[in-house]
Amino acid sequence: MKYLVTGACGFIGSNFADYVLRYEDDSRVLNVDKHTSVSNNFLELKHFNNPRYREIIVDLASPNWENKMEIPDVIVHFAAESHVDRSCEDVTPFISSNITATMNIMNYAIKHDVPIVYVSTDEVYGSLKLGDSPFTELSPINPRNPYAATKASGEFLVKSLANANNFNNFVITRCSNNYGHWQDQTKLIPVGIKKLLEGKPIPIYGRGSQVRDWIHVLDHCSAIHKLVSIMTTSSVMTYREFNIGADNEWTNLDIAHKLCDIIGVPYSKGIDFVNDPRGDAHDFRYAIDSSLISISGWTPKMTHPFDESLTETVQWYKDHTHWIY
Repeated sequence: MKYLVTGACGFIGSNFADYVLRYEDDSRVLNVDKHTSVSNNFLELKHFNNPRYREIIVDLASPNWENKMEIPDVIVHFAAESHVDRSCEDVTPFISSNITATMNIMNYAIKHDVPIVYVSTDEVYGSLKLGDSPFTELSPINPRNPYAATKASGEFLVKSLANANNFNNFVITRCSNNYGHWQDQTKLIPVGIKKLLEGKPIPIYGRGSQVRDWIHVLDHCSAIHKLVSIMTTSSVMTYREFNIGADNEWTNLDIAHKLCDIIGVPYSKGIDFVNDPRGDAHDFRYAIDSSLISISGWTPKMTHPFDESLTETVQWYKDHTHWIY
């Protein structure tokens, strides 16, 4: 198959493109990415001489972007701005990347009748309290920061454009917090590893009580790959929206403690509690119910046992210090 993967110079997109190239011997990947400060060169390094991989640098929100495209068999749309704090400071680039670009790629999918996966986020649901049941696909959409609002807007665009054009070959995924290789250094786990290796403490907002459901990026990739397989081999998709999680909830302080334990730094020297500049804009708890996608036979195999996979992730960053410095 020919995959068009948007944002495949980003953390999750690059891992997904590599996943396809590793597990599908005959498939090709076209990476469409505009390159930003959080882009990586993973695919360029690993697949430079691979005839099944091609990269096009283009902004999907720009006019005439599709002139460079060849019509694919499936589109997986990862490309997005995803930093909550930055969205609170200036939402403009988020509107361009998460709304305008999504409109363009969705119109392209409809025009050429190509199946499309829109990769959203569990943040569109808003926040939970301790003891609340996890979000399901039927939970209301209630974004509480500008980043999440633009991703929710992208979802509504996908569904409304599909409805207006009688287009039925789309899926929306909402995944929990990812970790793994090649994650940009604005996120908690890479930040924590970098700080500890420098002999500095991990900055933790408040008391570190915010809760996230963590999933290994390759489990996220395998879930999307499973959905692509169903979309491209079945004439009927019963469901359009899927949660992807690992039932692996930890507080931010838990994660900091684990990183200190793995690297061998006392908590007293490895953690620095700092004021949260955004307060309630950082949702307290995310948790999602992934029962629906599990019906397809998918399970998160890389995430568990979590301590083991997190240790492997830390070792990868140790072995790739040029990536975090």
